[in-house]
Amino acid sequence: DEDLASLARAAFSAHARAYAGGTRDVADAAEREALGRAFHVRKLHLGHAARAYALREKPEDIARKTKRDREASKKGKRSRADEVKGGTTRTRLKKAEAERAGRKRKGVARTVGSTTK
Repeated sequence: DEDLASLARAAFSAHARAYAGGTRDVADAAEREALGRAFHVRKLHLGHAARAYALREKPEDIARKTKRDREASKKGKRSRADEVKGGTTRTRLKKAEAERAGRKRKGVARTVGSTTK
């Protein structure tokens, strides 16, 4: 099943990235050094790790297919910059609703809080 294979490739890639950057969050220098020796990135056999995710391809092929899957999923999606510029659909709907409500309020005279002498 191609969908499961795609998910397995994504999980493998995430595992490899996490393994490579795993000691960054440790504050104690001695503990970080000990973890770095125990979980040395170059000692991780990527082929064996791929087998743990039921992948039979070579790690370089997995990386290529993962990149292809990621690019295919981006097609048709708006970029983050476009979302920030115009807002998400939900945000745009809220803004439009607020503008409509504001136009309705402008037609009504506001007398609350005003005093006449």
